[in-house]
Amino acid sequence: MFQHAGTMTWILVYKNYPDAREAAALKDLFSWTLSNGQQEAPKLGYVPLPANVASKSLAALQSVQ
Repeated sequence: MFQHAGTMTWILVYKNYPDAREAAALKDLFSWTLSNGQQEAPKLGYVPLPANVASKSLAALQSVQ
């Protein structure tokens, strides 16, 4: 039986991007991964993020410009 240690992966992003399209694409990608994409985690062998972690991450993502 395989057990995970329970650690999370960190993703660091800039708050400001000179290319607005790049910022929008990044926000779209991570908005999906932190919301609807969480449903895919178990199918891929991952544990979904706790709801409070996902919501705090989504809130922080809104500051990206």
